[in-house]
Order: sequence, then C-alpha cells, then structure tokens
Amino acid sequence: MNKQQCSIEPRQSAMVDTATRKALATLQAEFALTGHAMTWCADDDGLITILVSRWVFAREFDSIEQARAFLRQIGGPMNDITEINRVRAALHADDRPARCWGCFQMRAPAPGWLVCSYKPHNPAHPSLVYLVCPKCAKSQKAMRGARRAIETKARSIAEAAR
Repeated sequence: MNKQQCSIEPRQSAMVDTATRKALATLQAEFALTGHAMTWCADDDGLITILVSRWVFAREFDSIEQARAFLRQIGGPMNDITEINRVRAALHADDRPARCWGCFQMRAPAPGWLVCSYKPHNPAHPSLVYLVCPKCAKSQKAMRGARRAIETKARSIAEAAR
C-alpha cells in the first residue's frame, strides 16, 4: 500500500487539544508497527476521523483510550469479508451510540445495524466502512442518502489529502 494514497494531514481544530494530538501520534506509531498506515483529521465539532490503511471509521470518541480500544478490536489486515465482521463485533462490544449515515442520528448499536462497505471507482478515494441503523436500512431513500453522504465523505478525504 502506498502511504501517499492514504495520507491526511491532521487539521488544527479548537476541539482537539495538544494531549489528544500527542495520543493520536502515539496511536499512529503503534499502527505503523503492525504494518498499517494510520492518519486522522478532526472537524470543527471534534469528530475525529481515523483512516487506517484506507479504511475509515468515523466515530465520536470521548477519549483517545476509547479510540485505541475500538481500533484494536478491528485491527489486523482488512479485506472484503473480515472488515464488516470486525466492525460489527466492535460495535456490539461497545454500548455507546453510533452515527447512522442514513439519518445522521446517534443511536445505540443493536443487532439490526447494517455495516456497509463503499469501494470507490476512483482509486484516489479511500474505501469506507459505514453504518446504517435498522430503521434506515428498511428505506431505499435512506440507503441512497447514506450512499451519497459516504461518497461525499470519500471525496472530501481525498481532497484533504492533496
């Protein structure tokens, strides 16, 4: 994997303090030892997006320890079959709410959640794993909206990497 493809420069954000940046740098070094390229960026609301070997996990973490624990649960080589199972297992191990990409609401993880993978046609865009709640999973309109939102997210990540 070319590190250039999955490089995101950490953006300065008022919501991300120096201690969090240092902890993310440490986490980045830990993933480098396992052969994974890891980068991160934060938006103005403090949502930290962590990119690990071109797979993006967008979760709101209360602390860097929670981010580290979540990423360790799904760590290891990613492929088409295992990434969905790892994310699903990590979701059920964590009772904190997850963001649904269909309705953008924070909801408690439950057995009906869909874990979807997005593989872009453009190789410069990252592959993404995203979540859809059971309510939105039943609606084709919500599923299309989630797909459009995740395509937009992939495009913005690729533009930030330039």
